[in-house]
Amino acid sequence: MQASDKPRMLGRFVVLSSLSVLGAAAFTPSIIAMSADSLPTAASLSVFVLLVSAICIPSAWFGLQLADAAHLPMPWLRRLDRQAEEGRPGGAVPAVALGVLFAIGAKYLLYHFHLPNLAGSLWSRMASVFFAAGSLEIVVHLLIMSLVVRLSGKVWMGIVAAAIAFVIFHATGLAGQSIELVTASLLLNGALGLVLGALYARYGFEYLLLCHAVAHVLAVAF
Repeated sequence: MQASDKPRMLGRFVVLSSLSVLGAAAFTPSIIAMSADSLPTAASLSVFVLLVSAICIPSAWFGLQLADAAHLPMPWLRRLDRQAEEGRPGGAVPAVALGVLFAIGAKYLLYHFHLPNLAGSLWSRMASVFFAAGSLEIVVHLLIMSLVVRLSGKVWMGIVAAAIAFVIFHATGLAGQSIELVTASLLLNGALGLVLGALYARYGFEYLLLCHAVAHVLAVAF
């Protein structure tokens, strides 16, 4: 393949890298709300945004290249680069339905273990969706899943690898919790990670984002 034949990705890269920076910035009100006893400084919040951006922007660049090389679907985003891709119809319905289902599961988990919701006002909790379903997914599924699919040639291996990374990320916030809560949380996040990967593989990265966004917004808003 000649260099000129490589799929264009500038439009997608600008959108996804901008989403990653927005996600980092939109999560800072939640950080402040969770640190009510010791408010973070503007400098520490700026470092957080810079670190997330430094991780996510290269992840978007390489993840898009790997997704194209692995022929993973991205029907709507590829239109930004004037690429025609015939997507599989009907992806929005399962993405939304599964997002609602996992939101219910998350709310039940909070209720069963008497846990508080994400700290902060309603608008700040909802704004955190840009980090959860944006910045995080650019690393976990766009980069890691696409990389494993490209290297192995097996979509299922990419789905599993991304789900493991998804679980590990969420496990970092479970230190000191009961074994029952840790187990339930890891099972829920593991199942969500697998579902998100399956949506990416079958319908496209956009439907993964939609599912995760629906699940997160509903879980933190109510």
